[in-house]
Amino acid sequence: EAARGAEVRVLGGSADQSENVVRYTDAWTARDGLAALLTGRPGGREAGVTRSRLRLVGGGMVDALAASTRAVRGPHPSRLRIDEADELDVRILDAALGQTMARPGIAAQTVISSTHHYPDGTMTEALRRAAERGWPVYQWCYKCTMQTADNPDGWFDPAEVERKRLEV
Repeated sequence: EAARGAEVRVLGGSADQSENVVRYTDAWTARDGLAALLTGRPGGREAGVTRSRLRLVGGGMVDALAASTRAVRGPHPSRLRIDEADELDVRILDAALGQTMARPGIAAQTVISSTHHYPDGTMTEALRRAAERGWPVYQWCYKCTMQTADNPDGWFDPAEVERKRLEV
């Protein structure tokens, strides 16, 4: 409730990744009976609703950004979600950080998430900065997000885990 009207920008390792997060958010709200939070659906007829943008009740929106310094410097959202940071060039991360701005009743907030692919990549740098600046760091593995009897809402299907294990 406190974040009504929040503008959320999603920055993925690529424009496609950013759009995937927006599509997943749309599917998640529909699946969990939260579609009333949206005023429009991707591909819908409402103005401003596209495959890369969701409009939220209360005037907020979720918008996918291209993975470029120009794209991230334009908007000043209250919320920034960076996904697959290890696929970003660190210059894009640097351009994105500091762009968030608080609004009345909406705190500025940035979340950086990623699989840690590269030992000297952008996520390594983000973790170094987190240690230096006291940012909280949370970790989980595939087992934490897998569908099980104890976690029926997990998004990772056990059959897919096995398929990936055999593939890799």
